Amino acid sequence: MMHVLHINSQPASHFDTLMRLLQNEGRHTLWNQEAPPSEKPCLIHAHSWIEDGSLALKMSEQQGIPYIISFAEDEVDMLGRWTLTTHPQWLNILKQASKIIIPSPNFEYALGQSLSDSVADIIFGKTLTIYNPIHPYFLQNLHLHKPVALVHIHLLYIACHKHYINDIDFILKAVKKVQHQNIDIQLAIADVGGYTDSQRIRAKYGLEVIGAGSEEARAAVYRQHDIVVMPGYHTHTTRYFAEALSQGLPVIYAAHSCFDGILQSAPPFVLEKESSTLLADIILSISQRYATIEQHLSLLHPLAKFNLDESYREYMRVYAIAHSLNARERH
Repeated sequence: MMHVLHINSQPASHFDTLMRLLQNEGRHTLWNQEAPPSEKPCLIHAHSWIEDGSLALKMSEQQGIPYIISFAEDEVDMLGRWTLTTHPQWLNILKQASKIIIPSPNFEYALGQSLSDSVADIIFGKTLTIYNPIHPYFLQNLHLHKPVALVHIHLLYIACHKHYINDIDFILKAVKKVQHQNIDIQLAIADVGGYTDSQRIRAKYGLEVIGAGSEEARAAVYRQHDIVVMPGYHTHTTRYFAEALSQGLPVIYAAHSCFDGILQSAPPFVLEKESSTLLADIILSISQRYATIEQHLSLLHPLAKFNLDESYREYMRVYAIAHSLNARERH
């Protein structure tokens, strides 16, 4: 039976559930960083690149155990700040890994910007994407809006990072351009992580801030709006994107953001450059298509990729491949 040792200093949502599913298929131990496991594992899974990956590399070198790396969602910022060729200790973690798992396609773009062509070929040759799953509530309560021609457009912005004010300012510039065409359009803010200052937003913009911390609350908020607008690059999680899709909303997102590369057919959802005029045009395009958007969205749902059951099966496949490759190398 395969024994996988998991190193996860900051478990993401649903990690406990994922571990229970994995343990049905083999032995999986969570490293507590205090005592060594009772028996030597055959594979290590580090659930972040820097903190967990450093420990995985050290254990691998000391005990000859292969390891795989999963990037944490917020580690894309590190790729943006660093040139990996000048940080060989962090690059070495990736070079020595048997497999590298990224949580969204934008990590591959960020990696490509940080690596030389020759090193990128090595890294990308063992990289694959496994999305972080969303709560099963959304998959069990799928919803599609009744198709209507939008006369009153209700936009929703999900404030899930500390730079949300920049995004709101940008969205409101586009809102004004839409209003100049005598179209009623409103923007609301969903607070999902306690980042927003409700009083400041109301005083400065006159906008409604909606508490949406629970799955049920967010589902209700999604259903009350028409389009989710997430135009910035600071959002690292695909979670709210997938949730909104499950409730039938089109989502506008920036090129090379964590949402990019997931939908099979990009237009008219991708904001290719930071232009309020372009954002206004995309909003209008979606609103004009909304009478038939239901059938389009039925083709665009990538929701199986965010299903917890599918995620654990993907992990099991990766573990089996990594274990097989290591066994082959030993012989």
